Amino acid sequence: MDMPFLAAMLLLLLVFVALLALAVWIGKIVVERSVGARHRDLDEIRTDGRVPERWRRAVTPDAQAAERCRYLAQLDKLVGYVRSTTLVEDEAARSEVLSELAQVRSAWETKPFDEL
Repeated sequence: MDMPFLAAMLLLLLVFVALLALAVWIGKIVVERSVGARHRDLDEIRTDGRVPERWRRAVTPDAQAAERCRYLAQLDKLVGYVRSTTLVEDEAARSEVLSELAQVRSAWETKPFDEL
């Protein structure tokens, strides 16, 4: 085999490895954003019963009702995730988490906005 052919094959192999590494890196970011963030939100809610910090944004007193609705909608999405994910230990753990989230939702519906 001649040298230019081997050099071209080596270059092609390096490009392939680089693309594979890029795909793994992008996959890690996607999983972190979709799964990791949800689990951090769950942990934060279960720990202190408050709205996760990443959900919060500054609102005027007039917009507090709409923001509460947004928080409750986010919580409902999290409940849907817990119901459907396979990343729970067992069905007893799933039921416990869902029960805690139902209690949190009830509290968020009635608590003053500044205590959420």
